[in-house]
Amino acid sequence: MGEKKGHRDGSHLGLVRQEADAQRASEARFQTMADESPVVLWETDANGDNKFANQTFGDFFGVTADEVRGKGWQTLLHPEDAPSHLEGFSRAVQEHTAFSNEARHRRNDGQWRWLVVQARPRFSPTREFLGHVGVCVDITDRKRTEEALREQERRHRWLFERSLDAVYVTRHSDGSILDANPAACAMHGMSVDEIRERGRAGLVVADDQLSEGLVRRALHGEGRTELNMLRKDGTTFPAEVASIIVGPDGADYTAFVIARDTRSGSARRRCCGPRCNASTASSPAWTTPSCS
Repeated sequence: MGEKKGHRDGSHLGLVRQEADAQRASEARFQTMADESPVVLWETDANGDNKFANQTFGDFFGVTADEVRGKGWQTLLHPEDAPSHLEGFSRAVQEHTAFSNEARHRRNDGQWRWLVVQARPRFSPTREFLGHVGVCVDITDRKRTEEALREQERRHRWLFERSLDAVYVTRHSDGSILDANPAACAMHGMSVDEIRERGRAGLVVADDQLSEGLVRRALHGEGRTELNMLRKDGTTFPAEVASIIVGPDGADYTAFVIARDTRSGSARRRCCGPRCNASTASSPAWTTPSCS
């Protein structure tokens, strides 16, 4: 009995040693491969402490492996981003789940760079949680582009809302209205929802001028014409209209349209009343006409 028990114990210890040797060999292969990678790679243990950072990591951040080992990597985080980043990573460690977050990190030259940090949990053959292996990708340029686009959109929206001319965003193919500014609301005596509901057919008299203008725009991508436009009460008025096709909206094309009532100021006031005065050239640039 004793010999059999000793044999079983020896076999078990042998399997444990084999598994440990295989694990060490696997980690050595990973670290060799990681050091040759141009991507910032790192590895943490089951407690979330750093146990490995590749050479690219050290070059990018200007740190040594010893400086980021354990909790040292946390000093690279921007103070404003650190709390939420660390909270999310701690949750991933506790739940043995994947992690992804965007946060600013200090680069080797002292600049704060936006990085997307992504990590996957690692498990042993027996499903024991071993930690995470992750990558860091610099997305600063993308962030700057996104911010520039947001600022451009803000400025375009400011001009759209405060333009003294009527401005519409339409679908080129069917004339449906996607948006209209306050000056358009004042000119037609309608709300934005009413303008959208009516579409081009409810705002413009369908005549030869309209047909010819649409053909020119389709051929050249832009056009300028004079049209007879409609108010909510059914009366018509002449307007100078310029439009341009700006790009696809899904499977369709979007067109920007600008319209200006060409009647005299006195005629506009007689027709539209005080509401229309807000869209005349005498209005302050900061005045936003009512769109109710």
